[in-house]
Amino acid sequence: MFNKPLAGVLLYSLDMDDHKGACGAGKFPMTMSVIHGLQAYMLYMQRKHMAIGEIYRTKINSARVSRRAYFMGGKTKMVEKMDAKIAALQKEQEVAMGQMTSQVQSAQAMMNKPFELPSPNQPSFTW
Repeated sequence: MFNKPLAGVLLYSLDMDDHKGACGAGKFPMTMSVIHGLQAYMLYMQRKHMAIGEIYRTKINSARVSRRAYFMGGKTKMVEKMDAKIAALQKEQEVAMGQMTSQVQSAQAMMNKPFELPSPNQPSFTW
């Protein structure tokens, strides 16, 4: 799910999960794996969002340092180029952070959906 553009996770048949914990992995190990996987995905998305923000801050700060050096050296054409580069990086950052924000929000929405496991005594199916 992390590396593929998937819309989510489907458990085809909950009655195949271990309702009684007989396998030694606790009750509902398959369902719990999905829940914990989604929590790990949420953490991954938040860290990715922070990393992208840091990359753009570093690029913009580097461009500002170069601009200052050109300005101190009296190179007005290079100052103009650096101004344009800074503006382009800021716009690019805005777009990238907006996309990441929507991805983080959709991951957060998946985590906040109410989820109830069936009672262990409830039959998995009825005829």
